[in-house]
Amino acid sequence: MPCNVRPRATFTGETLKGLYVPAFGDLDGMQGFASELRSSSALALDFSRVGFATPTGMLVLASLIEEAVRAGRVPIQSGITPYDYPSNMGFYAACGLEVAKHEAPGSATYYPITKFDVTQLRARAAELGIPVGAHVNVTVGRLAYLITRQTSGDLFYTVKYCLREILRNVAEHSQSDQLLVMGQYWPELNQVELAVLDRGIGLRAALSENPKFSGLASDRYAIRVALLPSTSGKKVYDAAEKIHELDAEGEWGNSGFGLYVTSQMARRTGSFTIASGDARLEITGNQKRSGAFFLPGTLVSMKMNVRQLGRLEPVLKQISDRGEAIAKRFLTAGADVLASAASRLIMQDEG
Repeated sequence: MPCNVRPRATFTGETLKGLYVPAFGDLDGMQGFASELRSSSALALDFSRVGFATPTGMLVLASLIEEAVRAGRVPIQSGITPYDYPSNMGFYAACGLEVAKHEAPGSATYYPITKFDVTQLRARAAELGIPVGAHVNVTVGRLAYLITRQTSGDLFYTVKYCLREILRNVAEHSQSDQLLVMGQYWPELNQVELAVLDRGIGLRAALSENPKFSGLASDRYAIRVALLPSTSGKKVYDAAEKIHELDAEGEWGNSGFGLYVTSQMARRTGSFTIASGDARLEITGNQKRSGAFFLPGTLVSMKMNVRQLGRLEPVLKQISDRGEAIAKRFLTAGADVLASAASRLIMQDEG
């Protein structure tokens, strides 16, 4: 019997299977939970074991549970404490459950789980006559402020940059109508965590829109290639094209560097997690850990030690310069070669 199965519960005379919701930090345990959740016609969920709430875990669990709640397969819930931290962060609401919450004071350094209408984001950019990236840049400024309660400085600009690149990727590549965003800054821990989850076509399908990457054999390979510099499903290169040349949108042209740069920034000071289809990759410094995933679309999550953040501009230049050198070397290679190269290159020390 799976460790997350709990004693059965009775609802309107019917005995239901009980299921413990796994801890927010247990992405591996969530795989079995997802399977049980999807294979059962009716469940009684017990939230008593979720533990310390993190943005990444809350987004993933909320997305899983919302599927079952919307289908009417979760008539009973227990182990929920009204007004607790997950409820304040919008976790239960994102699950589709009504749980009382207490609005934290304005000085709180977080951005609760928020659903963005990506279609509306694209439409507004078109209405304004500006590239999607430019409109996203304006939008994430407010998000960065709400997370950091700052309007300048290393932390604010780093959070804004990372959110912009990740949300821009979703808007331009995922074909998703919606995405979930959450961020938290713990000043006492000197740590910030950002998480974005979309329910789009996933990295493999998005990359395959570029004929250069149509040969990717798995979601695991797609993740590796997506983290290489200058890889994009929207831009087709030939051997003569200059690596730094942008398309007609100028500075908002699709250069394919977004995930590469954000992943390198995160692993310097903390960790970076990316998941798509059935695969997940977690990078901390020079260490990597592979795992399974169980949601359509793509998850991007990053944790950073605030004390280790430096000025953004020189860090970006260093990462981008090395990225351009890597791209020049591997740009004309086939998909299999790129996946193999990514396996090595994304683990190398950037310092």
